[in-house]
Amino acid sequence: MSGVQFRVLGRVAVTAGGDDVRIPGRRERAVLATLLAARRTVVSVDRLIEDVWGDGASASAAGSLQVAVSRLRSLIEPGRAPRQEPKVLVSSGAGYALLAPPDDVDAERFALLVDEAHAALDSGEPERTLRLCQEAGELWSGAPFADVIDSDLVTAERSRLEDLRLTSLELGAEALLALGRHALATGELEGLVAAHPFRERLWGLHALALYRSGRQADALDVLRRARRVLADELGVDPSPALRELEAGLLAQDGSLEGPSGRASAPARRDGAPARRQDAVIGRRSALTALDSALEDVFAGVSGRVVLVSGEPGIGKTRVVTQLARTAEERGARVLWGRCHEADVSPAYWPWVPVVRELAGTRPGDAVRALLSPAEPSMSSDASSAALRTYDAVTRLVAHAARESPVVVVLEDVHWADAASLQLLAYAAEALADAPVLLVATSRLVADPPESLRACFAALARQSATRVALAGLVAAEVQALVGQLTGVSTDEELASVLTERTDGNPFFVIELVRLLAAEERLHAAGARAIEVPDGVGDVLRLRLARLDDDVRQLLCIAAVAGRTFDLDLLVQASGRPVEDVLDLLDAAVASHTVEENASAGSYRFVHALVRETLYGSLSVARRGLLHARLAELLEPRLAADPDLVAEVAHHFVLGAALRPALVEPAVRHSMRAARVAEARGALDQALVHWEEALDAESREQSAPRRRYDVLLGLGRARHRRGDVAGSRTALTEAVELGRSLGDPALMAEAATSFRGAGVWHWREFGTSDPTMVAVLEECLAALPLGPLRARVQVSLAMELNYEWRCLEAGAVGAGAVDAVRPLDDHELFADVIVMRTLQLWGKPGAAGVRIELAEEALTRPLSLEQELYVRFGSAAARVQLGDTSSAVAQMNRCVELTRRLRHSGADVPIAWWLFYRAVDAGDVAAAEVLLQDALRRHRQSSTVAISDMEPMARLRLAGPGAEVSDACVEQARVHANPAFRAFVAHALAESGRADEGVDLLGGPVPDGAWDYASVVGDCLRVDALATAGRRDQLEPALLRIIDWGEEFAIYGSTDCIGSLHYFIGRGLEALGDADAARTRYALARDRNRAAGITPWQERAERRLAALVR
Repeated sequence: MSGVQFRVLGRVAVTAGGDDVRIPGRRERAVLATLLAARRTVVSVDRLIEDVWGDGASASAAGSLQVAVSRLRSLIEPGRAPRQEPKVLVSSGAGYALLAPPDDVDAERFALLVDEAHAALDSGEPERTLRLCQEAGELWSGAPFADVIDSDLVTAERSRLEDLRLTSLELGAEALLALGRHALATGELEGLVAAHPFRERLWGLHALALYRSGRQADALDVLRRARRVLADELGVDPSPALRELEAGLLAQDGSLEGPSGRASAPARRDGAPARRQDAVIGRRSALTALDSALEDVFAGVSGRVVLVSGEPGIGKTRVVTQLARTAEERGARVLWGRCHEADVSPAYWPWVPVVRELAGTRPGDAVRALLSPAEPSMSSDASSAALRTYDAVTRLVAHAARESPVVVVLEDVHWADAASLQLLAYAAEALADAPVLLVATSRLVADPPESLRACFAALARQSATRVALAGLVAAEVQALVGQLTGVSTDEELASVLTERTDGNPFFVIELVRLLAAEERLHAAGARAIEVPDGVGDVLRLRLARLDDDVRQLLCIAAVAGRTFDLDLLVQASGRPVEDVLDLLDAAVASHTVEENASAGSYRFVHALVRETLYGSLSVARRGLLHARLAELLEPRLAADPDLVAEVAHHFVLGAALRPALVEPAVRHSMRAARVAEARGALDQALVHWEEALDAESREQSAPRRRYDVLLGLGRARHRRGDVAGSRTALTEAVELGRSLGDPALMAEAATSFRGAGVWHWREFGTSDPTMVAVLEECLAALPLGPLRARVQVSLAMELNYEWRCLEAGAVGAGAVDAVRPLDDHELFADVIVMRTLQLWGKPGAAGVRIELAEEALTRPLSLEQELYVRFGSAAARVQLGDTSSAVAQMNRCVELTRRLRHSGADVPIAWWLFYRAVDAGDVAAAEVLLQDALRRHRQSSTVAISDMEPMARLRLAGPGAEVSDACVEQARVHANPAFRAFVAHALAESGRADEGVDLLGGPVPDGAWDYASVVGDCLRVDALATAGRRDQLEPALLRIIDWGEEFAIYGSTDCIGSLHYFIGRGLEALGDADAARTRYALARDRNRAAGITPWQERAERRLAALVR
């Protein structure tokens, strides 16, 4: 170890010589944490600014980052001379890396100890395993990175370390069992199971420990509890391992009595090589890492995930091909998927060949939907469709892995569609205990899309192995050139080639081929050739040497994609098949393309070749070629429906030059969007709907066609949380329906707008008379039936926004009555969610909301609908002060949101979690959760972030916090009385009571309510009481005095506790101290029972003051 040590297990800290070194500021600490979380890899400047300064970073953030880095360097290397290059916190390209030796970072030492404990247990050394786990436990000082704001890197590393912590505890328990210390293991496992109820291995170990302690009945009861927890909370059955253990306990299997509950690793297959032949030059460390992952899978230790990354041409495919060869030699089943390289990638493209090979001739429904897009509508609940797809695919892989280990290789995931990346992340978790090795390759992307970043973060949480490929050194380049040319190469040439190419293998190969073709494959020739822009220039020079006819044919192929076939080129080029074959033979001979296994199928040898050729074409030439290929591929759809996304994309690009192609461009784009929706690929569906509108806008001659596009686009935008974009598309669709004279079309569009998830989609008091008129027009024209019921409940919501709540209540109740007898569970759930939203915040209505939710939950709902129903139920239970059952409902919502991924509920749930931490008085947790909520909210188009942020910061600061002038001005013009009352109350508590009262304005109209109106009324009473405004206080108090048994909650966020407290404030200010004292005592007790700590403490203070 060196003199400077880094700690992240607990608080982030630096020590030198055993003494803590003070880190000067919050941002320096955050920068240090992010670099430590990256584990000796480079973090770009842009990424650091985003993670540390957030979305609101100013133009000076880059300079501030340099200052922070400079300060950290002075702490880490205090003896470094002024101009001496730093050795630990180094600059690299456009970023920084912290190159601390692993021994100097507690997290790295911790991970190493856990790995050694794993190996010791596998080697039959339980005593040593226990000692190593104890050493690891001594390093653990609490939650990793406990005092820094989350970023993607920190979150992923924290998850990795927490998972390792649980692994170490499991290993320790296994070691105790192996040593015969069953009673000791039982005691430790009891607490672990309670703390981590979804960790199935802990349940199994607990049951085994009890069984070996002579407590068979208790052991079986533990497994029954495990089954119940998994079913109730996750909706899943126990794993095969847990079910097998239960069967063994029931049968009193003698093998369970052994000194070790750990199954032995399967023996190596006969004839399998003990070690790979190093056939790939310069990649020994990468191959060793891949070998290690493969060995774990064969040994039955766990499933593994490996991500191989590097720049284009670095050799990613060569490395994973060598892995696949070794895996097959050992008896594994290897499945390949390659991502689509066009601008638009079909949904699940890399997974389709994997699934097709595994599914055979009798796939299940979800798999059939993935493989047979000719039937694109399984369910309108696209998020659930995605989950079904994920679950079906992972089950298919897991089933295959029962026969032999499975290796799934997904190449070029930087091109993958969002759904494929989400499936990869899901599979990494779902297959963690199966003998499956998931391998993905990816380019280094400077600004990765959010879907790719989210996938990599999820893989990191599953402790994926990162294999980053760098350039070859000169000796390796020398060997590569020798392998390529068949003759020995001098060191000087190898050195020049290394310098010119940065050791990129594909660059080296292309440059060597160019030099050989020009007969100057020597050091002087390599120095003289002009290659200013890297491998692209070399490729252009090489391609320029091809015959013109070959190059023209390859340009057509480049527009077709990375893989293409002979028949398509024959048709597209208009040449005889013999001529095309001759040209392709020449291309193969030039190492530009290669033949695939199937006859007549070809592939560019590298994506860079295809990209270079495609980039050489003018935009107009590309458009014409896309049009030609679209027309040629369209007839193939009958036999190969998976081509629909590709055909649509070709038509869209071709329609820019040939208006006659607009109709098929729109038609196929809509078809591709619906296929993607049926598969749950919502991001991809939105891309296709946007392309359909882009094409349709070129020729607006078919109103009904445009209506269909806008309707699909509006719904797709809504599913992705784009509230404003959804409203724009659907409003135009409504007008098109009116122009076509069809009330049903108007109603479909008008009722498709639901807002983003579980919150209201705009503020109350903001009238939309146009939408109200549209809905009333539809209601008058439509016959009784499902569509009319949807219009009713949508109209109820619009009337509510206009404060016409009593009218809205009658209309909404009528909608529920209309759909209750119908056998349409999806419609019933939709109407219930809207109806409960309409009742949200109404005093006395919480019980009705809960009853409606319970009625809906008796029906077969999709997971997305269950989420929405339970979310509303949770908020209603808080209104009744039943926070324990509210938390249980919301825990299920959290799990559903995680499983459904983009559900529209992640922002409201993030705010819920923040305010529950505030309720508990956990300021540290609340600060972290606030950053998460703000990040999620900013990334969505969910309403009210301008209100939520100042409210959250005031609530977190506590009573008496300073209220900014900007916040006051915002409240002064705000339409919602509750927000004005919130700021007025904060002013009153900070000593500015009169100013607060002046800000209040009027309450919501009599007989009306909204999601926060009771909160507004309560805070109004408190502010008026503080200011001593008795004349205004009496009518304000009358609005809440009958509802003392309820709690006030700002929608689903800020709970200000029992109304008894605010009734007490009014009574006290009006001079009735005895009645006030009674109310305060009730508020204290009810808030304490509900865990609303800040308002419990307020009640206690008021009560104590009255007693004195």
